[in-house]
Amino acid sequence: MEDIIQEKISADHLLYVSLKYTKTCDVILNLLLRWRKMIETAINSLLKHAKKKKKISSVSSNVVGRIEQIRKLFKKNKDFLEVINM
Repeated sequence: MEDIIQEKISADHLLYVSLKYTKTCDVILNLLLRWRKMIETAINSLLKHAKKKKKISSVSSNVVGRIEQIRKLFKKNKDFLEVINM
């Protein structure tokens, strides 16, 4: 959870401070990479928690498998699925 919060803080700083003063493609790419890492870390944490609660038998080792598992777990949450489909 700490990793997710730290990535969000870094991404927020890039969005509200760095991007305000320098609109270079490096800042924008770094911001997108941080958002991606934040979402991946959150997905991995959610899947580990689901495995611990025995909602899934194992966490997939590849990205596509993890996304499919998370879609099945959160199929009723439209907001969550909207983020995953991005």
